[in-house]
Formats: sequence, structure tokens, C-alpha cells
Amino acid sequence: MSIDIIDLKIINHKESQRKWYEKNKDEISKKRKNERLIDSDKARELDRIEYHNNREYYVKYHREYYRENQKEYFIKYNLNKKQKVISHYSHGTMKCALCDENRIYALVIDHIDGGGCEQHRKVGSIYLWLKKNNFPDGYQVLCQNHNKEKAIINNEYHRKKLVSKRVQKNRDDRKWRVFSAYSNSPIPYCKVCNETNLDMLELDHIDSDGSEDLQPCGRRYGGRILYLKLERNNYPDKNKYQVLCSNCNYVKRTENKEVGRPQI
Repeated sequence: MSIDIIDLKIINHKESQRKWYEKNKDEISKKRKNERLIDSDKARELDRIEYHNNREYYVKYHREYYRENQKEYFIKYNLNKKQKVISHYSHGTMKCALCDENRIYALVIDHIDGGGCEQHRKVGSIYLWLKKNNFPDGYQVLCQNHNKEKAIINNEYHRKKLVSKRVQKNRDDRKWRVFSAYSNSPIPYCKVCNETNLDMLELDHIDSDGSEDLQPCGRRYGGRILYLKLERNNYPDKNKYQVLCSNCNYVKRTENKEVGRPQI
């Protein structure tokens, strides 16, 4: 008997095993559950034998399942981790310390004395770090809006060191004009919650995450250049942009999965 014929018989045998398992997997699963109740050691041994005999099938199945469900898994995992940390630092209220915002995607952990960016670079996920270190003091729960406003008031962005007051005023004036145009109102406001504080407002791309507009200049400077571009072109694409506050914008991005990775 030639080697080719032997290889073909092995392949056919494995294929028949796979088809047989697909046909009887519900019955096998039920049998395994009963065996686990009677003798867990024996059940584990049978599982190992079955995996060894059908390894290619299991590897392919788990690989495909991981690709289809990894994003959902990480979203659920990160959300559960965030809920535990937010619940602790909000004393069970699950609300911002300065307002009644209670949407979990709009809430963040704030460093009371600043220094959040530096710590994030050192430890990575702040929620995981807080949980592992038994929830240390020095943190509070804020919504995205009040966290952003606090950072600006306390100069945590260090804007005064980068630009003069005149330059910053020109930028704020341009932002006001652009946001007014896309709010269709002399006073810019969030389309969802009617927030009017300019420091809390952002320009949202209705059908996307804005990567195409911001990527050429980077996220840090892309917004300023985008505002300048829109103003010079007399505020085009009114159906492409809308004004949202930081809370509503981040909730929309997360719920619509517009963010590049499963963040919350």
C-alpha cells in the first residue's frame, strides 16, 4: 500500500471523526456533564483524550471563536473592572461627584491632586492598578465634562506654558464661531443634553470617529487645524458634524464602537 493511500485514509478518518462529533456533540456534552458529577478526574482525562484525538478541530474552532468574540469579551471585562472601581470611589452611588451624571461610559477616575497622565504612562490601566492596590486614597469619580473642566481650571494641560493669553483667546473665539455654526445657534450647545460650557463641548463626526480628519496632524493638534479649515471654507458639511459635550460624545463613541480599540 502506497504512502499516498495511507495519508488519504488518515485524512478521511479524521474527517469522519469530525462529522461524527458535529452530529453527536450535544449528546457528548450531556454525557461529559454527568461524568463530571460522578468522577471529575476521569472526566478531565476523557477531555484530554478527546482533545488529543480532535486537536485540529478544537484549535480551529477556538481560533475562530476568539476572533469573533475577543472584542466583546474585552469590552465586558473592562466594563466590569471599571464598574467595581467607580462603585468604590463613588461610595456606591455610581455618579459624578459634582453632578448627577450616572452613565458609566461618561464616568472616569480623577486624580484629585493631578498627575494622571504621568501615572498612566507608568502603570497602564488605572482601573486595574487601583483594584490590585486595594483602592488607595487620592481619587474621585468625575464625569468627562467636569474632569475636562477641572484640568483646564487647574492648568493641568499646561496651556499657559505653551501659548500666550492672546493666542489662546483667538483659539477659543474660533472654536466658539465654529461650534455656533454647527449648533445653528449664536450660543453653541450639546445636541443631546444642551450643555453650553465651551470647555466641555466637542465637535463630533456623526458617522465616524474622525480619524480621517485628525490623523494627518495628530489628535493633539488636529482639532485646531480642523476648526481653521472649516471656518475658511464657510462651515461646510453641516450633515457631517454635530456639537456634543464630552460626556455625550464619549458615550456615543463607545456604544457605537467608534473607538479604535475596546476602551471604556
